[in-house]
Amino acid sequence: MPPPAKPPGSRDAAAVVLGYLNFSSGAFDAAAWRGMNDLYAAAEPADDTGAVRESADTPGLVAAALVARLAELETSEPAFRDATQARWAIDATFTDLLPAYRRFHADLLEHQPPGGIERPFFVMAAIRALLAEGSPDDEQTTVVARALDRLDDYVGWRPLTVLENGNLSSPYPHERVRPIPLYVAGAGAAHGRYRRLVAGAISILGEVPVELLRQADFDLDALEELAIDP
Repeated sequence: MPPPAKPPGSRDAAAVVLGYLNFSSGAFDAAAWRGMNDLYAAAEPADDTGAVRESADTPGLVAAALVARLAELETSEPAFRDATQARWAIDATFTDLLPAYRRFHADLLEHQPPGGIERPFFVMAAIRALLAEGSPDDEQTTVVARALDRLDDYVGWRPLTVLENGNLSSPYPHERVRPIPLYVAGAGAAHGRYRRLVAGAISILGEVPVELLRQADFDLDALEELAIDP
């Protein structure tokens, strides 16, 4: 059973995300990222201590919540009378792009349990790549391949022999990866087991005297994203 599309005391998170899916071409929208975070929080409520247990079922529950809320909006909101792109984006992201990412990086991600990388902000990064690379009118396999290439935007560790051989070389496709975002400016800390830690750290940094930050060459206002290598 999908989680409620509107967590208690919150805005209509599913509608916010669906509006983005239906009308965006891949630009960053902090409200949509916060909405996805709320949907994950509804599917994975914190326990009495505030701890969150991440579940492999959560991405599927979130996708189901989006599909269910979209069906309601199609009959009640004129803006969603044509929800072709939103419906396509949900299916292409959760059914095709996320599994394709795992297959492409099977060696790299073999230690990651199901649901371990499919966290709220990683899902939004995947959605951004998908919307930037295609639409429902395009061949889905081709769009997913292009989105996968766009999503892999980071090169981390490279073998020493490659770095010191004196020859310029471009990273191989499998060396590129998409780190899992834990904090995004404007959207806050990602829901999950690290949320309290990350949110607390950002809060502390916000109270550090400017002179100390300057000595450390750190500007919190310039921090766009905090992520971990998968």
